[in-house]
Amino acid sequence: MGVPPASTTGPTAAATSLGAKPPAKSGSKNSRRKTQPLDVDGDDQSPPSKAKKPRKPAFLQITKAQRSKWNLGDKEDTQATNLALTTHIRLLARFLKEDDVPKPPSEALVRAFDQKFRTDTVYKGLSQLVAPAALDSIHEEVEQLRSAQNAKSNSTHLRNISRVPETKLISILTAVHAFGLSEWWPDYTGNFNTRYNNAHRAVALSTFQDAANTHAYNHLTPIRSQVNNMDLLVRMYDHYVHHYLKNQALAELKFPGATMEKYKKTAMYKRRQRLQKAREDYLIEQGFPSRVVDLFHDVEAVSEDEFDEARQVYLIRSKPGRSTQVTEFAAEIDKHRLQNKSMKRGARQPVPRIRPDQPIEPSV
Repeated sequence: MGVPPASTTGPTAAATSLGAKPPAKSGSKNSRRKTQPLDVDGDDQSPPSKAKKPRKPAFLQITKAQRSKWNLGDKEDTQATNLALTTHIRLLARFLKEDDVPKPPSEALVRAFDQKFRTDTVYKGLSQLVAPAALDSIHEEVEQLRSAQNAKSNSTHLRNISRVPETKLISILTAVHAFGLSEWWPDYTGNFNTRYNNAHRAVALSTFQDAANTHAYNHLTPIRSQVNNMDLLVRMYDHYVHHYLKNQALAELKFPGATMEKYKKTAMYKRRQRLQKAREDYLIEQGFPSRVVDLFHDVEAVSEDEFDEARQVYLIRSKPGRSTQVTEFAAEIDKHRLQNKSMKRGARQPVPRIRPDQPIEPSV
């Protein structure tokens, strides 16, 4: 199903010829390649920048010796295993949505832990009996986590968690109580090497290995050899909990609401990226000339939006500087594109985007 060509055309970009530098001589400084630190959170979707980047802290780097010790290939990707681990951590912490903000535990919770585990009994395994009331609460929570509504949630984390088998979710959450913790709540802003934080790390990684090795996270495709590599898991865990989540917690303490605002802007930009690509791909598939495709080649060509909780839709913000014809053409593209998608069996339908009666100004 196609869209009739727009009556207006965008300006044609002028081609510019750039002079290329001659290749560096063999043995010159420019020809020597520096070893790049590996980002263990696996976020390597964007191409590396040629600009010099600040060196990462030592605990975020993986050396050649460590790769050999952990049997990691030079190009072996840890992204899938890392996603499974972060999903597991968010399950334990009940961070089910992207905008959930970590907070430091209460002093009473830490004090109760210290009184309960005055000796090394904290490391003797998951052996304590779980109260029937706690088990009933876990079963109710798991039923909610696996609901059909959560399986279709806008939260990637919640969708990933909802696909974990019921028995595995019960086992994971029960293990926290069996260990002796009333709830899994590490001290994000404190020293990562305290008895309190070490206990939470031990619970998280022990239950993760058990869950992943019994196929709880098969839908996230973690690599078995990496799941059983405790040194690697500790590094991934410390990066996510005591670096990424710690920074979120500190930012929220310093500027309340800053984390939520940053998330909203990031989420909105990602939606604009996805919509821009979908429009561009559609025009190419329908055989539109390049001068028309180029109108939608940049993310800045896509309007911002904001979510309306009451109506469960995205409200499109105004786009200053864009012609009415291009705006109408974009709406026509989306109409036909979504009609095509609705005909595909099993396709997940996006949240509607509508233009409000009263224009909403963009954030910038």
